[in-house]
Amino acid sequence: MKVFILGTSGDSILTSKNILFSSGIVFYDGFNQIHYDPGSNVLYSLKRAGLNVRNTNIILNSHVHFNHASGIVDLIVGMTYNGLDNKGLIIGTELLFKNNNLINIPFRFQSFSEKNIVMKDKEKVEVNNVLIESFSSKHSIESLGFVIKDNFFSIGLPGDTVFDENYFENFKNLDLLILNSKYGFDYKNRSNNSSTKNNNKNKNFDLNLDGFDIVKIIDFCKPKNVVLTHFSYKLFNSGLLYFLREVKKNITHKCNVILARDFSVLEFDNNKNVNLKLI
Repeated sequence: MKVFILGTSGDSILTSKNILFSSGIVFYDGFNQIHYDPGSNVLYSLKRAGLNVRNTNIILNSHVHFNHASGIVDLIVGMTYNGLDNKGLIIGTELLFKNNNLINIPFRFQSFSEKNIVMKDKEKVEVNNVLIESFSSKHSIESLGFVIKDNFFSIGLPGDTVFDENYFENFKNLDLLILNSKYGFDYKNRSNNSSTKNNNKNKNFDLNLDGFDIVKIIDFCKPKNVVLTHFSYKLFNSGLLYFLREVKKNITHKCNVILARDFSVLEFDNNKNVNLKLI
């Protein structure tokens, strides 16, 4: 299994200024090409990474915010030759397939795929020996986290969420945990009261992870490898290497912790350790 990082932006400013991309993550095992959360510039990013859009057979979407879903129609058109070759699965929340005030797939483009699947909490889909499990995450809109498993590897994608032990029970002891690390250790809206932070009606709190959450999650889930991505403008400017150092310094569970880079590939070695290379 190879994991292609096509963008690490978790912030509309970084994306709109082309400082970082938000084109998603691609998982490729020789049979399946799974594209997770395709945001903007997705077709350009695939080409730059040396990936063929026509090999995409699963589109996996956590939620319909801009950085996670804005490139889905472009990806569907490229995958299917604009509907001439109906193929692939599209997996996401109910919002992805119906009109809303954010992003959705228009009905015409929904008909280009072989199958559209709405997933909810604790559901499973198996395609070509790859198992995809979904879990309802704690975000500002309907949102899903996923665990992807094949015969060799297990990968967790909690997505945009807050720290909640019941939720992260689903992501324990995985080979690779990819964490959307939007904020650092100085996030001004942080609250020690998790019930306040989990309250979607409280607009003073952004329902995303910060550095303190990342440390708790790593110690709680005990993964073999961790990749940090989906950075905010403030975290990017304050120094990602400093952020990585602080995470490593504060965790008690010792594991391989890596900063994702735009246009990089993660490869497993024989011991299931992950190495990152720039494309």
